[in-house]
Amino acid sequence: MNILFCGSNAPQELDTQLHYLSAAANRYQYRFMQALAEQGNTVKVFSYIGFPLEEGGREAIQKGKTPFPVRYVFKQQNLLKTLTECRQTLQEQLCDADLCIAYNSVYAWFSLPKMCKKSGKKSMLVLADYSGPESYRSLPRKIYAWLMLQNIRKYDVVVGLSEQTKRYLTKKQRFICSEGGIDREFYDYFGTLPEKQISENNKIFMYAGVLEKVTGLDLMLEAFMQQADENCELWISGKGSMEQEVVAASEKDSRIKYLGFLEYAEYLKCLERADVLVNPRNMNMEENRNNFPSKIMEYLATGKEILSTRFVGWEKFKENVIFCDSTVEDMRNALTQCGLNIEKNREVRYTQNREFALSYLWQEQIKRIIKFIGGNYV
Repeated sequence: MNILFCGSNAPQELDTQLHYLSAAANRYQYRFMQALAEQGNTVKVFSYIGFPLEEGGREAIQKGKTPFPVRYVFKQQNLLKTLTECRQTLQEQLCDADLCIAYNSVYAWFSLPKMCKKSGKKSMLVLADYSGPESYRSLPRKIYAWLMLQNIRKYDVVVGLSEQTKRYLTKKQRFICSEGGIDREFYDYFGTLPEKQISENNKIFMYAGVLEKVTGLDLMLEAFMQQADENCELWISGKGSMEQEVVAASEKDSRIKYLGFLEYAEYLKCLERADVLVNPRNMNMEENRNNFPSKIMEYLATGKEILSTRFVGWEKFKENVIFCDSTVEDMRNALTQCGLNIEKNREVRYTQNREFALSYLWQEQIKRIIKFIGGNYV
């Protein structure tokens, strides 16, 4: 099957170099595409670069290495010219595609479902991030969210990261929930249970991700600093608007270590050394109701102790993760509990979490999606 994948992705080698590129979203898209290719499909890519670029960023993207043929369209100051170029590119790329997959509803490919229907192609939307008009106060954002919703409802199949996504769809649309996946190479990296768990006599809690309040980072910092245990550390890596707050917290509390934005190899080494992996996403925020914290998948594959707030669908993971509410008090208590649990049932937890993670390998997730789609175009 020939597949056209529409997304906003850049060569993975640039994850740490492009400030406004979401490394997590970039990895998600590449792993999704790679799993499609491993199923015997031919994948080509239309990538819209709508985020701001530093000097030399455009050239770096164009020269970067990718495993798939890709056509880039860069945002211009003139929106009409941008949309015209996007439409022309889509028309060219659609010619030999059997299935068109879009990562999120983006104005750059608003015309995609209609173009697919007109040319007899099937369309699928991976809706990883969306908040409805009711989530916004400003009229312009409400209008844009409404336009996105009309676009979302035009796709034949929708893959959501949360069951909550179904509330935005029509009865005619086909829906499947797929929280994300685990890369096989990542899974194999943690194939041996470490001989010792607590590093250098200190319990290491680790968070890696976007440094924003939406991820609950502010709650986690306050909860950790309220802990009296001096034999623990909180490692934080990533980038975002809260970077200076993280630096300030590390200067105030020596147990907090800001690692900056890590290269992937360094990220793996830090995960290997950590004792407890944390997902503090603030579930009091509406924008978190329709997505899934993809880091949970990677955390499971490590076999480590996991602490997370109660995301939508958390019940499926209750035997593998320690959950708490999105409050400072509950998170503080959960951090203490995790610290006490590190050496308890370590081998059992390692085996249990890794066995559970096997069903979330990207290859298995894509097989499940392809089987669900069915039909002559698979």
